[in-house]
Amino acid sequence: MKKLAIILGMGIVVTMINCSPKKASQPSAAPQMTKAIAQEQYTIAQLASGQALYAAHCGTCHKLYKVETFNDAKWNQILNRMIPKTDVSTTDGTLIRAYVLANAAQN
Repeated sequence: MKKLAIILGMGIVVTMINCSPKKASQPSAAPQMTKAIAQEQYTIAQLASGQALYAAHCGTCHKLYKVETFNDAKWNQILNRMIPKTDVSTTDGTLIRAYVLANAAQN
C-alpha cells in the first residue's frame, strides 16, 4: 500500500511538471530594428500605415506617447512587451515598430 502511494505521488508530480506552462522559447535571434533600419527600409507609405495602426491600436488601452519621447532602444523594450499583448498581425506589428522607431528620439 505504501509503495502504491509513493508511485501515485511520483506520477502526480511528473504529470504536474510536464503539464505546467513552459516559458515561450525566443525566436531565432533576428537583428533588432533600429531607427536607421526603419528609416532606410520602410517607405513613407509604410510608415504612414504604421502611424495609423499605432493610433488605432495602441491608444485603445492607454495614452499614446509621442514617439519622440523615447529612443529606439527604449521603444524596442516597450514594443517587445506590448505587441504580443495585442491582436495585431505580425505585419501590422512590424509597421507599428517601423513608424515608432523611425521617429524615435536620437540615442
